[in-house]
Amino acid sequence: FRYMVMTANGIKTPEFQKFKSIDELSDHTELNISYPVIVKPVSQGSTIGISRVNKKTGLSKAINEAFSYGGDVLVERFIEGREVTVSVLNGKALPVVEVIPESGFYDYEAKYTAGRTKYMVPADIPESASDELSSIAVKVYNLFGCRGAARVDFMLDYNCPQVLEINTIPGMTETSLLPMAAEAAGISFESLVEKMLLSACLRSEEHTSELQSH
Repeated sequence: FRYMVMTANGIKTPEFQKFKSIDELSDHTELNISYPVIVKPVSQGSTIGISRVNKKTGLSKAINEAFSYGGDVLVERFIEGREVTVSVLNGKALPVVEVIPESGFYDYEAKYTAGRTKYMVPADIPESASDELSSIAVKVYNLFGCRGAARVDFMLDYNCPQVLEINTIPGMTETSLLPMAAEAAGISFESLVEKMLLSACLRSEEHTSELQSH
């Protein structure tokens, strides 16, 4: 759904194909996008169940594995480029973070094992590129009606940003990207948590008022 919404609103995102059931898959399944591709379960996060497939012979195995996590499976064009992310806090973009995994693939281990990934905060990119990424991130944030904190992940395909996804429940560990971006903006971890909680409280109060008005 989110990919269709972004495409309809002029936001560049990789070509994709969705599978709703394992029954749609067979040895003769042909993709409408070229290899290599990324296969991932839609209902998961933290790159759980994700695979890179370089040719057709590996497609069935990757899709079957992704289906084991439940929900639909998404196959999208793999983009070679720099991986960056923009966190948005209460409608305002935080500094751009570049992610540089030593393995070349930002998987679960690279995300949660200290020292396996290098982070550039802020990213070493031109100011104009940073402004463009921030603008797109806020647009995506508003498009999906987000509140509090969210994170928009990009791949820079020949310096042309393409949105991979929006994460509405970003991580808050010592290797997580949102706290890094907040720190670069002069926001302590404690203050970040407070801002997130306050935005949640405001939402709760608004929802209560809406119910009472009915």
